[in-house]
Amino acid sequence: MRTVPTGPSAQALLQQVSPLILQEFSKYVGAELGLAYPSERWGDLVRSISAMARDNHYASAEQCMSSMLAHPAQQADIDLLARYLSIGETYFFRDPRMFSLLEQEILLPLIDRRRAQGNRRLRIWSAGCCTGEETYTLAILVDRLLADAGEWDISILGSDINPLFLRKAQAGLYKEWSFRDVPQWIKQTCFTRQKDGCYAILPKLKRHVSFENVNLASTGYLPHVVPNSLDVILCRNVLMYFEAAQYRKAIANLRTALSEGGWLALSPIEGGQHLSGQFVAEAFPGATFYCKREGSSKLPQIPPPDWQQAQPPSVTVSPAPSLPRPKPDARLSPQAHWTSPPAPEEADTPYERAQQCYRQGEYRAAADFLLAQGHGDLRCLTLLAKACANCGELQEAHRWVEQAIAIDKCDAKLRYLMAVIQEEQGDDAGATRSLQHALYLDPQFALAHFSLGGLSLRSGKPKDAKRQYNCVLALLAQASCDDIVPESDGLSVARLVQIVRDKESRL
Repeated sequence: MRTVPTGPSAQALLQQVSPLILQEFSKYVGAELGLAYPSERWGDLVRSISAMARDNHYASAEQCMSSMLAHPAQQADIDLLARYLSIGETYFFRDPRMFSLLEQEILLPLIDRRRAQGNRRLRIWSAGCCTGEETYTLAILVDRLLADAGEWDISILGSDINPLFLRKAQAGLYKEWSFRDVPQWIKQTCFTRQKDGCYAILPKLKRHVSFENVNLASTGYLPHVVPNSLDVILCRNVLMYFEAAQYRKAIANLRTALSEGGWLALSPIEGGQHLSGQFVAEAFPGATFYCKREGSSKLPQIPPPDWQQAQPPSVTVSPAPSLPRPKPDARLSPQAHWTSPPAPEEADTPYERAQQCYRQGEYRAAADFLLAQGHGDLRCLTLLAKACANCGELQEAHRWVEQAIAIDKCDAKLRYLMAVIQEEQGDDAGATRSLQHALYLDPQFALAHFSLGGLSLRSGKPKDAKRQYNCVLALLAQASCDDIVPESDGLSVARLVQIVRDKESRL
């Protein structure tokens, strides 16, 4: 679900750091990692750097930032920042509709053509692979399509900027929560159950897969990949956090890596008609893929940071669960790169301790702690609902947010949270009612209008959808393009405007 909004503790930390230092450090992070931290998200940045400072024996977050700014960034600095600022939650076959289209519309025709040409070679890249679930999902798809896989030259690369994630990916060991909403046959035929309850990817699938540390914000990452060699690149839910200039650079480099006729998969928010100078968009029901074609190599002109002129493809964007930024343990010495996250001993209350677990991506631990230590107040119930939802326990999440609503029936954010959970459960009618209730309580809740528009469109009510999208645009017109949309976990006003404008143009 959505990460927990910045609370009083983050505000207190924010007051301890000079705005000038924050401004320079956010630029530093943007330049080295590509991640955008406008002033509205400085609280999140300070919270993560405070954890990094504590774990690496700095007196304060400001001292840690100043120390990093005092010298040109080294690879060790990038690795350290990536471990605290990168997103750390994924699962197998995330977005099954996209993978079904990839299998049937992209990979299957590609394999048939290669067979006819006598060229039994496949090159696929999962960029921003986190702990490897997406990369191994690709290996499973390819294995399903190739009965004669042993006769093919197959290479599936998974890359991430976070070395801790890559170590987990290379191990190929996964727990139950990596398989939520996955058919049982996947675990039964593609993994072996270990004594500790983990599942190990089969060697026949693992042999096609490799992992590398790649910084998509760097101009020098292409040596990891032969230019014009890749058939498919998946880069989903990565570039949405990038600054506009770094986004342009990454898109250009991804295109360079693709072969002629190769395919790029982005999330709906990350794609758009601003890619038309480099790719041909192919819209399928529920997803759009981008094909590299000869003659379309001019860089798109995206004016940073306002992307309001760009328009993404007509893809229904539902409010999918957002993921928190983990804060694993780290020391400046290379020997400590693979240590586990520290226990949140310094927190004062059960809620704060559970919140720290949640921010580290340990949703099960956060839920278990709240269940054991008490969860009767509104904050704890809300956090418990989010933690359970991120564990795939949607019924439990529904129950806890229901109890939170019983305490405060006038909180529009709780009604929106309920709608997100209901939509994940496939209960569009219930989600619609919850969103309507949220808007009754807060008519200026832009993201609720947007979500209701998506539900209306999906249920065949384009006039209702258009009315909701007009409300979104009217509300966002009062905000700055760089503002973060409330309850969106980092989605900028400009990004949401570009999505809504495109949807309206197709109604």
